Amino acid sequence: MMEIPQKLKPENFIIEPLVQNYNNQTIIIKPKMYLRNYTMKEIRNLFFVEFKNKFNREFELTKDSNELLCTIICYFYQDHRFFRSPCLVIPEGTTPSFAKGLLIMGNYGIGKSSILLALEQVFNKFVFFNPASHFKSIAANDVVIEYEKIQTAEEKEDFYLKHQRGFRFYDDVKTEDVASNYGKVNLFEKILFLRNSKRSKTLITCNFDEAFPNDYEKGLDEFGLKYGGHLYDRILDNFNFIQGNGKSFRGNF
Repeated sequence: MMEIPQKLKPENFIIEPLVQNYNNQTIIIKPKMYLRNYTMKEIRNLFFVEFKNKFNREFELTKDSNELLCTIICYFYQDHRFFRSPCLVIPEGTTPSFAKGLLIMGNYGIGKSSILLALEQVFNKFVFFNPASHFKSIAANDVVIEYEKIQTAEEKEDFYLKHQRGFRFYDDVKTEDVASNYGKVNLFEKILFLRNSKRSKTLITCNFDEAFPNDYEKGLDEFGLKYGGHLYDRILDNFNFIQGNGKSFRGNF
């Protein structure tokens, strides 16, 4: 396992010009700059800090997790090394593009979701708002819970308006329950269809088909089986496909 350099560990990471003393306590003033004013290395370093803050543990830095992290950071910077990443999967008939979202697939517990959640925190804390980098996260099953609380037609309309707009990250897609409010409905079939029609950029994390671990093609096929062929075609058109590799870290926590 690779180790985070000592100077980059959260307890040792201080942005020197922004340190002030107040009542004999050291306070770090959180800066905000445009994303391009940070180097990718600086964003990566801030990621280590915010990962520790959010999850109360160090990021498990291995060859695989580092490749996934750097691939995602390159995507947000629109750095063309993204297209050479060993994590990038290019299904037949598709072309990677920064105009498309990310569909990150891998086994359980390898850091797919936690990387994005920590980066969301980095962008919110340290980066001036930009619709190309700032996204809102929600777990797929929490979307179902939100929908089940709807009581009026107006609330239902507002729900779909909300989820078809903006840069959003939906975590653990394919695992969500079928919603039963207003009749049985497969929410993500409709949400992803609406987001496609509005050309809203989307981030998705999901797991491989349990019967075919490490088989990206079979994992994509599950989208067609769960949400229908018409949505499967739109997913192929609207996402870059990233494979997270490695073993689960969950047993190490």
